[in-house]
Amino acid sequence: MEFLGKKVRSERGVALITMMLLLSALTILAVGAVMVSSIDTQLASNYYQNSRAFYVAEAGVEKALSDIQSLLDGQGTVTDADLATILPPDFDNFSFEQFSIVRSATSFVDTISTGPYMGMVSLNQPIDITSKVVGPGNSRYHILVSVEGLQIPIFQFGVFYDDSLEIHPGATMDFVGRVHTNSSLFLGTNSTNRFHKMITMAGDLYRFRIWNHETFTGSILISDPDSVFVALTYDSETPAYAGNDAAWVTRTNTDFGGRLRTRAHNIVPLGLPIPGSIEPIEIIRRRDAGDGVALKLERLDWQADTRIYASADLSSVSIMNNAGAAKVFSDPTALATSYDAFYDDRENQWTDLLILDVSKLTAGDLGNGIIYVSITEDGTRQKGIKLINGTTLPAPMTVASDNAIYVKGTYNTTSWQPSAVMADAVYLLSNNWTDAANHFTNNSLINASTTTYYVAILSGDTQNTSIYNGGLENFPRFAENWSGQTARIVGSFINLWQSDNSNGDWYYGSRYYTAPARDWWFDVSFLDFNKLPPGTPSVGTVLRIAFRQEFFE
Repeated sequence: MEFLGKKVRSERGVALITMMLLLSALTILAVGAVMVSSIDTQLASNYYQNSRAFYVAEAGVEKALSDIQSLLDGQGTVTDADLATILPPDFDNFSFEQFSIVRSATSFVDTISTGPYMGMVSLNQPIDITSKVVGPGNSRYHILVSVEGLQIPIFQFGVFYDDSLEIHPGATMDFVGRVHTNSSLFLGTNSTNRFHKMITMAGDLYRFRIWNHETFTGSILISDPDSVFVALTYDSETPAYAGNDAAWVTRTNTDFGGRLRTRAHNIVPLGLPIPGSIEPIEIIRRRDAGDGVALKLERLDWQADTRIYASADLSSVSIMNNAGAAKVFSDPTALATSYDAFYDDRENQWTDLLILDVSKLTAGDLGNGIIYVSITEDGTRQKGIKLINGTTLPAPMTVASDNAIYVKGTYNTTSWQPSAVMADAVYLLSNNWTDAANHFTNNSLINASTTTYYVAILSGDTQNTSIYNGGLENFPRFAENWSGQTARIVGSFINLWQSDNSNGDWYYGSRYYTAPARDWWFDVSFLDFNKLPPGTPSVGTVLRIAFRQEFFE
């Protein structure tokens, strides 16, 4: 019995020890769980706070990028003093331990090697952005972004529109050159339309006319990087892509290899280096003694070495140098006037002309190559500048006017020179044009002849909200029967405004014009900074080059 009692007491002792060991283990596990939970909570809190710090630091970078873009839009180049004025955004409970935007090197001219403008040549301004943030719980994030502020000469685009761009040719049309619009692009044809180079737009892509949503049955073909044409059979309103930017980007990148980029691809408007309060059309308007610094930098009348003013009735014509002193051409007969020269059916007005005979000009007459010509508008008659005998230019030459410019006949085809016309509107007249043959209202059209023009065109178009404005295919305006003939244009097509004076609506056929076969190419010579037309404007954008982020506990 004693043995049995000892055995029971022994077993009870073992049970007690076992229970105590189990309780100790459970206590350790509970404490461990609490500690792990506490650590997890702390880690989650740290992750949350550091994520917030990252987004604040990134917001600082985005504000810096936006402000740099504004500087490029307003003045083109940026200085250290300009960059020093950029301030970080404000966020509750977060502060910027370091926020700096500095030029990292001197500006240089180079070929853009990445992004949607790859292959273009620009003035590059290297800039480093540092955004270092500290927040709750000593959370920190540091981002360093290297960017380049780019100034791209606008004539390096084959086509550039500041507003919506419509392309709806009736006949087959190829365009060999880069196409860009700061708004949306509207395509459509009943034949075939081929695009050989990059297409970019800051808006969306549609396959109909703007004003009446008319659709078309023809083919729109876009070349991929391997020069294989791929059909565009959908647009931004196609149900699979409407409101689904990710799907749109994936599909277009797959089909066109990055050759078609829209708002969804982060394409943004490219701005001229002028303050937002100044309209682009100011480039071609007469200068005024009260013009501020920005207008003096942009108006071609302030830049031109040769300035020609005429009164509304052409009774008074003055030729001046840049300072306003009288100037005489080497051959005084280079400039003539013609009152009631011909009837402009689109404007429904008689046209008065200043006629500039390019063959009689010398390089000495041109000076810096910019000629500014202006006839006072009186609202009753069409005013125009007519360029004749321009097969050979004496030197690089840009003719600018707040009136219409009429380019008559073969232009700049012998001994090529950088050349541009910048005007309220630009008409291309064939070699077969004569003023006298278009001298009566409701006349039959002059039969055009095949004509070639090597020239960059910067001018206006007309409204397209209640009627078609002719689109890109009629951006250079025509006034003859071009049926069976070819208008060959090698240059650049730039639209930055709606015409002030030549604002008659577009009409086709009958007394207006019939379309040529269009053989239109971008002039690749403009990719050389030394071969740009005098007075070429630029557009600016910011390109990210490198991105580095650092996390600090």
